[in-house]
Amino acid sequence: MIGREAVRGAYEQVFRTIRLSVRFEIHEVQEIGDWAWARTSSAGRTRILAAGIEVQEGNNELFLFRRENLVWKIHRYLFATNQPRA
Repeated sequence: MIGREAVRGAYEQVFRTIRLSVRFEIHEVQEIGDWAWARTSSAGRTRILAAGIEVQEGNNELFLFRRENLVWKIHRYLFATNQPRA
């Protein structure tokens, strides 16, 4: 997705279809000038609303932040599951 409205629309759609119950752990944060990054992991459960089922959730995440007009904003976000596929 590119652009604020595209990202917003995608996340609105996601949260209409699932409910997350996850806990984040922050492993490290680094800042260099107007750039920063954070490495995290998350674990918990996801409820798929249409099916009424819950599944295990676990990811490793990398957030890249950029300071714009003195405000930190997420510039990029990457994640990969750490749960084996059934």
